[in-house]
Amino acid sequence: GDVIMSERSDKPLAIFMSRRFRSAMADNGLNSADLIRKTTIGHGQMSNYMNGHFMMRVDKLKELCEALGCSSDYILGLSDFMYNPACPGSCMFAKTRKEKNEDESV
Repeated sequence: GDVIMSERSDKPLAIFMSRRFRSAMADNGLNSADLIRKTTIGHGQMSNYMNGHFMMRVDKLKELCEALGCSSDYILGLSDFMYNPACPGSCMFAKTRKEKNEDESV
């Protein structure tokens, strides 16, 4: 079976994670609809995650982090760095995707 963090427990962590996801979404100029298109997560499930109603399974956490290009350690509160500097194409000093898009449009 799937490794599960928790579907219904630890409400404070679920709320914390939802805030971190929202921060990463804003940093990348994305909204929930964009993430739904980029992942296998449905509207209702995404809404529950983004509002901190439920914890997510590890595979969903991985999928969302990959879609956002952010570190799962950031989402979980293990790091204050949204982007992992050890990962290619990701650096805490790099421009956000939104900033890169703005530069390209000039």
